Amino acid sequence: MELSLTQQIYELCQKSQSILIATPDHADYDTLSAAAGLAIILERHGKAVFLIGPETLPEELGFFPESVVFKKEISLASGGLTILLKTQNAQLDELRYVVESERVKIFLKPKEGKFVAEDVTVESGVSSIDLVITIGASSLESLGSLYSAHADLLYGVAKINFDKSPANEYFGTINSVDVVASSNAELVARTLLALDSFEVPSTAATCFLGGIMQATSSFQFASTTANTFVTASSLLRLGADQELVVQHLFKTKQFNLLKLWGRTLARLEESPSGQTLFAVLNQQDFEKSGSTEADLPNALRELVKNVSGFASVAVIAGTNRSSTLLVLAGLPHINNNSIAQKLGLATPSSSPLFGQFLMTIFETSLSPEEVVATFL
Repeated sequence: MELSLTQQIYELCQKSQSILIATPDHADYDTLSAAAGLAIILERHGKAVFLIGPETLPEELGFFPESVVFKKEISLASGGLTILLKTQNAQLDELRYVVESERVKIFLKPKEGKFVAEDVTVESGVSSIDLVITIGASSLESLGSLYSAHADLLYGVAKINFDKSPANEYFGTINSVDVVASSNAELVARTLLALDSFEVPSTAATCFLGGIMQATSSFQFASTTANTFVTASSLLRLGADQELVVQHLFKTKQFNLLKLWGRTLARLEESPSGQTLFAVLNQQDFEKSGSTEADLPNALRELVKNVSGFASVAVIAGTNRSSTLLVLAGLPHINNNSIAQKLGLATPSSSPLFGQFLMTIFETSLSPEEVVATFL
């Protein structure tokens, strides 16, 4: 009997021990929330999990538990040791270590029962990644710096591909692509909730709920479907902390972000075609608002939530690297290939922003004025 898609995903996860969860370089809150929730669940099932994403998370994602740690890159250098712990008779509850002058003590605490010396073995070399799970990546290339550094790894291992983008290239060993899903968090959560074998703790449920609420602006966008509400309801029954999500996503705004948003609003212009709303910022805007260019995607998110009737919304800003950033939120029909060619760039990756909008970040050597003239 042929296994269902969800059962195939479960079987592949069960066979794997070291799992890399990868997101695009500029992953949105929804994608990061889906990755965080999945990591919590896989670690609960005894898997070694490596999360690729921003090392510093914005305050809006403060509903993530402290145990969720993203790394910008993964080291695959040899020369280490792998400690293997059998968990057939006792499940691991806590792992900690103490560094002494000439040795390191490692403490393993079981949930119930006890561990014995025979449960522990040591292998030479670093354990290799045996499964890659991508979230919100339309292609392997869209993983950006991870793809550039470890293309051989990405092509050489089994892959589970979660994505809601219609541009997905179905590059995975298993592809869970649903263009109707409201968010990647809904897609991943719905898949795991369909499996009785996977325990979804309240911390993971909170992450998934946060991703769904961010992507749908708290269930207000047209992308919200009956499946979205059913999934959210299931997550709440599992203990998802909706109040914590609301507090961080919708009530807490950094003052510097509000100031940057205000300066962006003050510089808004409409393109001659009437299809694009854009603002041009300079270094003085960043200095006076106490923000950096890394805050531009968040400022654009706030802008998109409060405007309508445009095919695209853009923020253009000069950087202190003598280059210019074009941060663009556009409807799916916007041709990023064409924009990239005009700017003399390779096409960067896009990620969902809000509703039907996709966010793309371009960096070019052109001046902000030249970008406006070329882009519009």
